[in-house]
Amino acid sequence: MKCVLVTGPVDRAAEYADAARRAGWDAIEFPLLRVRARELACSAVELAACELDCVTSSNALPALARARELAPGARPFVVVGAATRDRARELGFAPVAVAADAHDLANRVLALAPRPKRVFWPRGDQSDEFARALRANGVQVLDPIVYATERVAHQAPPPPADVVFFASPSAVRAWCELSGATRHSARVAIAIGGTTHDALRGATGAAFSAILSLPEPGSRAFERELAHLTTPP
Repeated sequence: MKCVLVTGPVDRAAEYADAARRAGWDAIEFPLLRVRARELACSAVELAACELDCVTSSNALPALARARELAPGARPFVVVGAATRDRARELGFAPVAVAADAHDLANRVLALAPRPKRVFWPRGDQSDEFARALRANGVQVLDPIVYATERVAHQAPPPPADVVFFASPSAVRAWCELSGATRHSARVAIAIGGTTHDALRGATGAAFSAILSLPEPGSRAFERELAHLTTPP
């Protein structure tokens, strides 16, 4: 049976592994990252001045909940990905829009009429690309770091597989530093989205002959991709 190594997403790798099995693949969970929450360091005055809340990862949702306790209001709320949308709804939030990735979200925010002058974006410690895109177009961004991504230490090389699935650029970087990664049996990598796909293409320690990208984030898209990948290149 064909095998896929599922390296993430953090806290949801089991969901993607189950999707792989439904597609007829064996799946091995091999986490590369873990997330640690940080306290929200913003004042009620700063938060109240924001006109729009943006979330690009479900890891930021607890910070959003805290922000709305500090500065209650009816600010619109936009997210990246159906999974983050669903988790937000479970917490009682109602996103007004769902973007495919951070780049798509930035374009959506900039296309709003009227365009918000100040945006709240609780984020991780790995990238500020979304904030930079907005600031370059005159939008102020309150972007506290509310979670940190850490690498998982592995004493042994990753187990053999036909395909490796990556859910973030951080996971790609962690993979490239693993012992044995350049000699791994998998020749195919699947990226959760565009930024992860770009990270794989630019990685010097990832020896994949084919790099695929999901048409949209989510375990159902992953399941469909594997169902069509009958013979790994």
